[in-house]
Amino acid sequence: MLALENYDLFGEDAPSAEIIKIADLKPNVKEKSYILKIRERYNHFQSRDDQSGFFEEREAKLYMSGCSGFADMLGYLSANKHICVNTLDINEKGLELLKAHLCIPGGSDVFVDSGAFRLANQESKSGSELTLNFDGVFNVYFDLAFKIPDTSRLTVCAPDILGNQSESISLQLHYQDKLKYLIGAGVKIMFPIQKGELDLEIIYNQLCETFGSEMIIIGLPAATAAIPHDELVEFLVKTKPRAVHILGANKNKKIVKRALYASPNTIFSCDANRTAAYVGQGCALTELHADLLEDSLDFYQELSDNARGEVCREIPTALNHPLTGSLDLHMDYTEFDELEFIKSLSDSELRDLCSKLKGYLDNEHTTAEYLLKIEDEYGSMFSWLEETYTDDFASLVIPMFWDFYLKLVETKINNTQHVRTNISPKCRTESIRHLAENKVFE
Repeated sequence: MLALENYDLFGEDAPSAEIIKIADLKPNVKEKSYILKIRERYNHFQSRDDQSGFFEEREAKLYMSGCSGFADMLGYLSANKHICVNTLDINEKGLELLKAHLCIPGGSDVFVDSGAFRLANQESKSGSELTLNFDGVFNVYFDLAFKIPDTSRLTVCAPDILGNQSESISLQLHYQDKLKYLIGAGVKIMFPIQKGELDLEIIYNQLCETFGSEMIIIGLPAATAAIPHDELVEFLVKTKPRAVHILGANKNKKIVKRALYASPNTIFSCDANRTAAYVGQGCALTELHADLLEDSLDFYQELSDNARGEVCREIPTALNHPLTGSLDLHMDYTEFDELEFIKSLSDSELRDLCSKLKGYLDNEHTTAEYLLKIEDEYGSMFSWLEETYTDDFASLVIPMFWDFYLKLVETKINNTQHVRTNISPKCRTESIRHLAENKVFE
């Protein structure tokens, strides 16, 4: 394994070339997939830059979909990547993050899907009919649109029902006032077109007549089962829309390349769940997680072995206390606050601490209720011990809190199942950010 402590994997001064150079120093160690992927993408873009004088490669804008979870969303946005989220999976915290991101000038674009595709997948798995509340969907759209100063980077999806052309058209007409209101506010609308009785060209013309062609984006599925690729290309050649979004395809897919060629003046975008493609044994994202966990184990072991008053090395930036749960992480004994530590304990941990103190303190002083009230009256644990008992006794008891903290850490380090199955949110975010910045997902 690459020794992560030898360099800052997530530092601003660690470009791909530097990581590759470090990897080359260990020729007898099998390289991790994320190192290979970073090298591959680095070489690809280096080669393209070298040939930029000969030709200009045209690409579709890629939205990273499947990242409605807060940690994934934050990772991609930190790398300034375009993202696609859906209204069913995103929570209030995620919406606030999107608003904050869209308020930053020059940031990446955001595409908010209604969740109709996700609902169709749920229906397929459950066998029961599910209905999407489009009124709730529009509440999300309006909440975003009216909380940001510039809506030019926001795209939302018009109502549709997967595989049902007539119902999709009816829904779009039913909500046309709301859709027009969003268009008037500068929000771009993506209209998914379904195959059915009407030709795709007829539906396109109806949409342009109803909503205007300047702010609408035509959504076409990449799956050939939904619309055969030859038919999709023929539609593009005939209509040459202003903007097209190809649903469920990476920008390097053959159908995306064919679409770019078929309609050279059209603005193309697409979306794909690239995160899922790199999860699993031997895959870049999973291996990076494993390395970060191993690095965190090394750090916590160093913390446990640390002598009091001796400062540990810097906390790895990718960690968000993955092993200690709700406990705060302390770099050294001198920064440790006993009363803050007590407040962070669970009920069972607090009972264990009280039990440990019973051999040293009066019984009335070893209840959870009493320990939690000390801060209000005395400000610090040492002051209370000094005033209630003696100065020397305070010096004897205070280190017991640090020892108890280290014992909790050690217990969780040894809980292998907990370590291997609980990736911290920040570890996940930093992994995605690093791979995204190095264009591994593209």
